[in-house]
Amino acid sequence: MMRNLAQDLIMFARVSRKQPSGLSMNSDRCLRAEGGVCARAAVGFRFILAVTFLVLLTAIPASAQIAVDSTASAQANFVTVMSWSHTVGTGSNRLLVVGLGEQVIGADQATSITYAGQNMTRQVLNGGGNPISEIWTLLAPPSGTAMIVVTFSGAVFAVGGSVSFTGVDQTTPIRASNSARVNGVTTGAMVSTNVTSMAGDLIVDAVAILAENPGGAAAAGQTERWNLNNDPIFGGGSTKPGDAGSTTMTWNLSGIGPIDAALAAISLIPAPLCTLACMSLTRSNDPNQCGAVVTYAPMTTGSCGTVVCSPASGSFFPVGTTTVTCKSNSGEGPEMCTFTVTVLDTQPPFITCPANVVVTASAGHQSAVVNYPAPTATDNCAVLSVSCNPPSGSSFPIGSTTVNCQATDESSNGSLCFFVVTVADREPPVITCPANIEITAPAGQTSTVVNYPPPVVRDNLPGATVSCAPASGATFQLGVTTVACTATDVSGNRSMCSFTVAVNGGPPSVRAVLPGGAPAIDYGKNDPVPPRRKPPKDRKNPCGFLTIENTGRAIAILTYSSVVRIGSDVTSGKITDPNERGLYQLSIINRDATETLVPVGTTLTIGIDQSVDFCLRFIPLIPAVATSTNNLPATAVLSEEINSRVNFTVQGASAAAVEVRANVDTPLVLIDPDNPRRQPQVTFARSGNEFRVSFSVFDSNLDTNRVKYEFLDSQNNVAAVIDNVDLADHIRQAGLVTGQSFTVDQRFTGASSNPELTGCRITVFDGETSVTGTATEGQSSTASLRQRAGRTTLQLPVVKMDRNN
Repeated sequence: MMRNLAQDLIMFARVSRKQPSGLSMNSDRCLRAEGGVCARAAVGFRFILAVTFLVLLTAIPASAQIAVDSTASAQANFVTVMSWSHTVGTGSNRLLVVGLGEQVIGADQATSITYAGQNMTRQVLNGGGNPISEIWTLLAPPSGTAMIVVTFSGAVFAVGGSVSFTGVDQTTPIRASNSARVNGVTTGAMVSTNVTSMAGDLIVDAVAILAENPGGAAAAGQTERWNLNNDPIFGGGSTKPGDAGSTTMTWNLSGIGPIDAALAAISLIPAPLCTLACMSLTRSNDPNQCGAVVTYAPMTTGSCGTVVCSPASGSFFPVGTTTVTCKSNSGEGPEMCTFTVTVLDTQPPFITCPANVVVTASAGHQSAVVNYPAPTATDNCAVLSVSCNPPSGSSFPIGSTTVNCQATDESSNGSLCFFVVTVADREPPVITCPANIEITAPAGQTSTVVNYPPPVVRDNLPGATVSCAPASGATFQLGVTTVACTATDVSGNRSMCSFTVAVNGGPPSVRAVLPGGAPAIDYGKNDPVPPRRKPPKDRKNPCGFLTIENTGRAIAILTYSSVVRIGSDVTSGKITDPNERGLYQLSIINRDATETLVPVGTTLTIGIDQSVDFCLRFIPLIPAVATSTNNLPATAVLSEEINSRVNFTVQGASAAAVEVRANVDTPLVLIDPDNPRRQPQVTFARSGNEFRVSFSVFDSNLDTNRVKYEFLDSQNNVAAVIDNVDLADHIRQAGLVTGQSFTVDQRFTGASSNPELTGCRITVFDGETSVTGTATEGQSSTASLRQRAGRTTLQLPVVKMDRNN
């Protein structure tokens, strides 16, 4: 089939040479392409022969820098689009050339060519006859394999090829182009064209030959890069180094019958020769780095391709000088240059001084040897030395000394720091005061002038001063005055000493001092003292302490003059004899902790600056029943709150007094009205038709309020009860003093009708508690009842008893 198609083309070619351009032919023959697809032309159609060439550039001395990269070719019959793949290498300064050869009927030709989707540019169109040739180019095609796609204005028969070059000028790749054609020649004829060129250019051509069994050969000096014989069309291409002025490209023709040929050519300009220019660099180190990241770019002219430098731009260069070598992979011109990168270490080291040092000079020394820690130093490269002045281990005088330190690195960069060494003088001066002074003021004077020697001062440094107050030569009053002296050295250290100046004379004086500066001696403040029938032993009766101090400058003759009751009962006249007598007991506390009893009226001698310690004991004895409620002695009243005063005189004059406060517990106590030390008495007596019951009571807060009587038979059984007999109103009416004991006398009628009653049990109540006592007829006597008649007695109303009670 292909052979038949070729015969058809030959026939068409022969006819077309005799027909004017644009001749149409009608045919119903089936035209089959190489793929076996039948395309029937019902109307006129055109045959277009497309020739694509790939020029393989070899090393030619005149233009060694332009070289062939790769070639590809393809053919197609009766198509509107044809395509083939082409591989572009990675060389520099690339150019892709595509050639097309076409047999035309009418104006059909290529309308566009793309490579990898990029549009190519037509450089030469040799038209106006049959066949025609074209040259298209693409500057800087992408590396890799991609499709070349040719689009025609109508269905054509075409053959084409592609060539990629390296080393082509990327600014002006094409210097000139030209074309030529011959028609109706025979074998042995030539087709030639001249192209403007310069030495070093590379001439690329493309030829299309139309004949029966066509053929062609490039002339001598030209290198064929490709050829295709698709009878009746032959296509080919060649390259030739350019000559100065112009270059002739020629193809020798062959074929049967008349031969038509079209030739197109372009001159490629080589890329400029590669020139590398290197320049040495100097810069400072990066912060905290012993070097720097340095970027650079060697200056290039011409076609240098990829320039590789070692160490590469952006590398880390150490401090110092590093040689950099740059090379071009273009293979053209000077390929290498060297330069130096110098990194200067301009960063000083970082030095840290130790903290300020404070030491204390040894006693008796004016300096101290100080060993201090070395400063720490770091550097971006290396520290060469660290030094300080004065050095560690030096002797530093008392005071503050600045130590200056310096760190130096290998590039002679330096940093300074400093700290202070303080040698502290903490040794206080030694001061010795004169001995205590004691003098007597002139008679009749209360002061005198005293001159005393100055204290003696020693110190490790000269210049210590001393001052005393009161100063020597001052007037000193009677008594003891402390003279305080202070020595101060030049470092501000101080020492003190003191001595006393005692000026004796004048009237004696004393003062009473209580522990803790208390205003009074308190007994039972938190735990009231229970009233007692008889004095307790000393070990069960704690002391109230007081001290009498001689505050004068003469010997004091101290007399324990009295201890008296004070308060409203005294001022109101209830108590007319305030002497406490046996309620308190005073004793001296000796140095061996023993005690010496001090009765009222005892006289003691207290020397100058001396004192006497006393123990005062409280003895709360229950008082007997007094004979009245007025003009009482203090000993007849023991209330729940007692205020007293202990009085002392000096040389017969009142000198000191101590307040005493006592809190007495408030139990209800039955007593013997005459002698509370004895057992309590409750009397029961029968006289005619009367019973008579009598008892005596002590109540420190006098809140006794009632009494209950239980009459007993001979078997001690309760035979009759008289309850809730009021006492409170009778106590108030009697005008008793709080803390005064009293007697209750109660009569009952009906004794004759109650012969079985032989005794009575009483229960007395107050606000807190009660107390019970029992009496029988055999234990009581009319004499004891009469004996109590002279005492303070509450005579209660007669109570009538009968058998129903």
